[in-house]
Amino acid sequence: MRNLIIAVVAIALAAVAYFAIAARSDAPDAAPATTSIPTEAAVATATETPADEATVSAVADTPAETVEESSGIADATETDVNLTLAQAAPPKPDSKFKPGTHYRELVPTQPTVHSSDKIEVVEVFWYGCGHCFAFDPYVKRWEENVPADVEFVRLPAVWNNTLKKHAAAFYTAEVLEKSGKLKDREAFHDQFFTEIHVNKKQLTTDRALETFFGRFGVSASDYAQAAKSFEVDQKLRTAMDLTRRYKISGVPAIVVNGRYANISQGLGSYEEYIELIDALVEMER
Repeated sequence: MRNLIIAVVAIALAAVAYFAIAARSDAPDAAPATTSIPTEAAVATATETPADEATVSAVADTPAETVEESSGIADATETDVNLTLAQAAPPKPDSKFKPGTHYRELVPTQPTVHSSDKIEVVEVFWYGCGHCFAFDPYVKRWEENVPADVEFVRLPAVWNNTLKKHAAAFYTAEVLEKSGKLKDREAFHDQFFTEIHVNKKQLTTDRALETFFGRFGVSASDYAQAAKSFEVDQKLRTAMDLTRRYKISGVPAIVVNGRYANISQGLGSYEEYIELIDALVEMER
């Protein structure tokens, strides 16, 4: 009896094993588990059959085509190109003028007087300054041969009422020249210096300035109208603002393109001053 029971159990176990093997052979093969970086095809598939709400949101925010931002590290090709370009451009010769000794850099770069594509060289001056009077002939000779890509501009310094009066005269002359009522502004400029430093006339009152403009054919009414004009007032405001922005504490001063300003104490002569102008212009090229 005992042997019969053992035989029945064995037959039953064999039957169970047989049906289990048959069921496994009929099922499809399971895909192996892998980890991979999604491709455009994978993203498209996920869009069609998202697994859950989080997947739908992530896929919806993913564009079909993307432009990657640079990591800031150049690849081999880019590095080769940059090296080639750097080698192709000849280095600028070392200058005898040094930052902190002969010039200072304005940080951040400040506005220029005029908006143009040229390199702007500004001379900040005051008619009452003896050094400006002595330097003026050197600047004039330099201006005669100014390169085509350079623009020279005079900017009167404005610190107090006396300087403001002389700056107003400078801009009044500009306005009168533009209207055709002052024929030779350069002669006016030269004579203004001479009147103060040679003839010892300070030209600080309206009456003195009216008389001085009269020498150049400007009537009293034309002078008064120009001197009190909105244009002169705006030019004065600009001069005051730029004098402050350029941190001008002494004249004559040179500012190149709103970026470099001279340090006068580091210069030994006016000829060297002119050399510095050319060096700073070259730095801007």
